[in-house]
Amino acid sequence: MSEISKLPENMPLTTIVRHTIKLGAEKDFEHWAENIGKKISTFKGFKGKYVVPPKIGTTLNEYIVAFQFDNLNDLMVWMNSEERKSELKKLKLFSEQEMQLEHQEGIDFWFTAPGEVSRPPKWKMAVLTWIAVFPMVLLLLELFGNLFPTFSLTIKVLFTTITLVALLTWVLMPNLTKLFKRWLY
Repeated sequence: MSEISKLPENMPLTTIVRHTIKLGAEKDFEHWAENIGKKISTFKGFKGKYVVPPKIGTTLNEYIVAFQFDNLNDLMVWMNSEERKSELKKLKLFSEQEMQLEHQEGIDFWFTAPGEVSRPPKWKMAVLTWIAVFPMVLLLLELFGNLFPTFSLTIKVLFTTITLVALLTWVLMPNLTKLFKRWLY
């Protein structure tokens, strides 16, 4: 956990965990992942998780789990919790090897495809982010300008950026990275 302390304190952090599961223990792992998911969701700052099952036709029985917290402090509370420690003891029953943890800051998690060895070049990440941001800023500013014509520019920009961040996180970037996967990687 020493690499965690080097992460920035006040930005969202995504943790990607690779679990190699014993053959035949997939249902046990999926049940375990559901249970730990319920526990982690009760912690302050938790933003969400997803589980990617093993690729069909591969010999490696690897599940990839990604979860995100608002900041380093909230992540550390979860990482050091008794609930997590208890669940990790159960995990040993059906794990083939030690889980692998990777922590990512900021928007890098948008560009990490499960199973990819490397990230795309920063310039490609910047171009794709701009492709998502520019039209949405124009559209949202126009929308909020029409909905709230008497509001100050500051309030309109506040609504725009809140909406934009949500759209980028859950709609735009996941879909754009899939659409441009061949170009990115």
